Amino acid sequence: MNDGLRFAQCILFGVIVFLSCSSIQSTIPAFEKYQDTIFLYISVNGNDGWTGEFPSKDNHQGPLATFHSATRKIKEIRHNSPDIPIVVEISEGDYPIDSSILISGLKGSPVVFRPYKDAHVSIFGGITVKDFEPVSKEFLNQLDSLIYPHIRQIDLSKAGIKDPGTIEPRGFPREEYPSPVELFINGHVLQLARWPNEEWAYIKGVPGGRYSGRVSYADENINRWKSS
Repeated sequence: MNDGLRFAQCILFGVIVFLSCSSIQSTIPAFEKYQDTIFLYISVNGNDGWTGEFPSKDNHQGPLATFHSATRKIKEIRHNSPDIPIVVEISEGDYPIDSSILISGLKGSPVVFRPYKDAHVSIFGGITVKDFEPVSKEFLNQLDSLIYPHIRQIDLSKAGIKDPGTIEPRGFPREEYPSPVELFINGHVLQLARWPNEEWAYIKGVPGGRYSGRVSYADENINRWKSS
């Protein structure tokens, strides 16, 4: 597992236009740039203090930096020109968001969000974490020597994640709880550490009889966990 692999803390937002951790593909026919269509641009190199009228910096103006700024700009345009079509084109890059993208009060002609020149655009409600380190030696006695060199750890607080949430029992008819953080790599959610990884853990015996409330286990690996 390389340190450079992208991990994202997937936070569930009420994103209206795009879903968290998704890639945008252009499926809408191209608009001709004619007089009654307004084009806005968003770029990872943009600035929310700019007008958003250019795909790159041009004479101290250029693309916007965030979707929130673009939605505010759209509302301003709609206030003065309620019927004019608007196309927002997004340059290639990763766009993390930390709150919902809310588009409301925009009735009228279409508002289209699409990649700029078929760029690959990724929008996700999370944080990219890097700087993984080898596991601390204090955990050596709890890990199989064969897998220890392949395991990495990271301090989430240093990555900007102050509250990773709490793992709670789930499923019907349990109470609903906020989801804890999840880790993603290449768009796939990672499985929480568990034992065994597959199938079942087998009972070795029932000391004290069937009503004693005690069982013994067959796999001795679990003995390593006694100090955790």
